[in-house]
Amino acid sequence: MSRPRTARAVLLLLAAGTALAACSSSDDSPPAASSVRVVYRVEDRAQEPVRVTTVIVEDAPPYRGRSRTLAGQPPGTTDLGGTAWDEARVYLLTPGGARVVQAVPPGFSGTARGLDVSLASALRHGLVRSTGTRQVAGRSCTEWVSKDPLDSAAFGPASATDRTTSCVDADGLLLAESWTLHGRLARTRTAISVGRGADLSGTALLSGREPVPAPTSGPGERVQVVSRAVLLKALAVAEPPAPQGFSPDREAAVIQLDPDGRIAVEGGVLTWVNGQRLLVLRLERGLVRPLTPPTRGVVVPLDGARSARLTATSVGLRLSFGQGSFVVTVTADLPEDALLAWAGSLELAG
Repeated sequence: MSRPRTARAVLLLLAAGTALAACSSSDDSPPAASSVRVVYRVEDRAQEPVRVTTVIVEDAPPYRGRSRTLAGQPPGTTDLGGTAWDEARVYLLTPGGARVVQAVPPGFSGTARGLDVSLASALRHGLVRSTGTRQVAGRSCTEWVSKDPLDSAAFGPASATDRTTSCVDADGLLLAESWTLHGRLARTRTAISVGRGADLSGTALLSGREPVPAPTSGPGERVQVVSRAVLLKALAVAEPPAPQGFSPDREAAVIQLDPDGRIAVEGGVLTWVNGQRLLVLRLERGLVRPLTPPTRGVVVPLDGARSARLTATSVGLRLSFGQGSFVVTVTADLPEDALLAWAGSLELAG
């Protein structure tokens, strides 16, 4: 299948619905387990006087999460708003309601999780270092030193002026953080409690509120859920094998428009789940010009002469590499060796 024909095929997939997934409600999601709820006391010290807030993070793997900020120290007072994520959308939460920020293909929520996997890999590659253990919120956690907060950027080694000390428990939960920026303490974050959170399935994610739809015009990414078989046929790609222990779950076609409204990039996203574990495969192909795989990250071997770029993030590990006409990105909360073995087995004709 030639690129122009493939582009038309993916575009037709996106045009098949009467609206993007961003404009629909989240009632069609399957039941999900109750979330894990962490309440943090946060001190922002980059301003005078020091600002103290309460941040409540709820994570319901594999796709859903919510973060809210309240004024004052725990348990907090005035609702200052927050953010939520589900299988297809990112929402902005306000005291008066919620609105869709954008439609997104299925993937990890913005909550920090999978740190147990990503920190082990980052230690292996010298991106972080461990300094011992302590107790936070009645839980044992390991202290890690990195440059930036673990949930703000790809991991990297601390410098003389920029360093973050974080404490993460065996389940990969961030329990404490002390962030120094340009030689000055900028923020501390300490978990006050960890426990069972609310069920975030269906409309419970937004507390039953109907979100205001996101705009669907202008440049940017367009997303449409389609069947896996139809999507793979449009991209001329065979069904990738499921990782061991995982089952196929969700899929979406994506295109990106340039500022002139032309289709610049086409592709698709496939996911597999194993309980609360998630693996996301994203394929992208440039239609205006070939795409270049990212050049940041640690170089790791796949198989034969192939290699990939590996980054450790708050949700797990991310691999990026070129194969055929595609730029391939694999994100998963899988151990590094298992992730490399699966990515190395991919055969994408594309």
